[in-house]
Amino acid sequence: SWFGIPFTQISQLDSIHFPRAEFYPAFYNIFFETFKNWSEIDPHWLKLKTDVASLIQRLLPSPNTRILSVGCGIGFVEKTLFEAGYKNLEITELTPAPLQWLKHILPPSNTHLGKFPNCIPPDRVYDVICLSAIDYCFESQALIEFLKQVQRKLTPQGTCLLISASFYTPPKTLDQKLLEFAREIYRNTLHASHIRTRGQLWGYLRSQEEYRAAVSAAGLFIQEDGLTEMGSYFIKGIGQNAQNSATQP
Repeated sequence: SWFGIPFTQISQLDSIHFPRAEFYPAFYNIFFETFKNWSEIDPHWLKLKTDVASLIQRLLPSPNTRILSVGCGIGFVEKTLFEAGYKNLEITELTPAPLQWLKHILPPSNTHLGKFPNCIPPDRVYDVICLSAIDYCFESQALIEFLKQVQRKLTPQGTCLLISASFYTPPKTLDQKLLEFAREIYRNTLHASHIRTRGQLWGYLRSQEEYRAAVSAAGLFIQEDGLTEMGSYFIKGIGQNAQNSATQP
């Protein structure tokens, strides 16, 4: 489920493949029938997103920064930033389905529909590209290739800011590792026996080590990473041009 909406209400669950393209418009139809405004959403979720917006403002103190948020979803973080004075904020989404509220806040010229980077004008680059809670849908190599595309749309001093909602802390002790292994066998056994399905494949969890490896493999220089107050993981990388200029005497 997502926002309390069971996936079984939308489509048949598939524990091997990602949801099909038609899943998301169908989901958002139900979402906007269920919730009429921002205040009706789970307060904890809103607090998590406010925490993310605060992080972005801390790392990007100038409201004149040209920012692109890729895959913004319903756009609470982007709403918060725009209302805080970040008027050079642009967004991308695959379809207009999740933008029912945000479209009344951002100018139409700030919205790009379609797949990144194809939906962006070829000659347009950004000071910062934010990837907030979208990395979960990429396998490891696909994430690296995506980050390479991000780097190509950055200015010479540009920054890629990846913020994860699927951060994973690996078990450290042998007992913790054995417990996790046993739980995985248990879940697989229940699924194979048709007792309880594993549910819908939604995405991938990653550790700090895996995030750092992906960002570095994409050719980005890691400036900073860590956890926000609410526990969201972030990693800030700069492009090769910025790195080179920063190291010149």
